[in-house]
Amino acid sequence: MNGIKKNIPNAVTSLNLLFGCISIIYALHNQLVDASWMIVYAAIADFFDGMAARLLKVSSPR
Repeated sequence: MNGIKKNIPNAVTSLNLLFGCISIIYALHNQLVDASWMIVYAAIADFFDGMAARLLKVSSPR
């Protein structure tokens, strides 16, 4: 169970990366409003990534 708990924040971080990549694609196609929304979604995913890590007491090695 500990392995699953450790990977939840990583999954949310992957969402952040996905939204960022989609934002770049939208921007390259000159769909700047959609690109902006993807940046907002990435910021929200980043927030929940940190919150999930704190709630689950998971951290990466330093």
